[in-house]
Amino acid sequence: MLLLGCYMDNPISKIEAADDGRLRVYPKTINTIFEYVYRAAAGVYWNKELQCFQSSNPNNWDNWGHKEWFIQILSAVKSELGEKLVLTEYTIFEKNVIEFEDEIRETYSNYRTILEKE
Repeated sequence: MLLLGCYMDNPISKIEAADDGRLRVYPKTINTIFEYVYRAAAGVYWNKELQCFQSSNPNNWDNWGHKEWFIQILSAVKSELGEKLVLTEYTIFEKNVIEFEDEIRETYSNYRTILEKE
């Protein structure tokens, strides 16, 4: 939640891809405001049943892969909810995204560098 221009860090516990290709990002700490992420109109939603942020149907977005959706989810959560989802050494990459772990971590590192300049 955004307080006086400060963003709250929330570690990511797990990242996975659903059978239909949607990317899911599981925050360690759950907040009741997460359901409002849809207001960012970024194709990111809160899956209340699974307790995770989820991308919309990947067929609706041309040429977007897991790394693009990952950044889209982080950006929507930060801008709409005031929370920074943080990738840590303890974040679990499920088997269906493990092959993208290095790419996602590199993309995240670049994303964090840009945020620090803001």
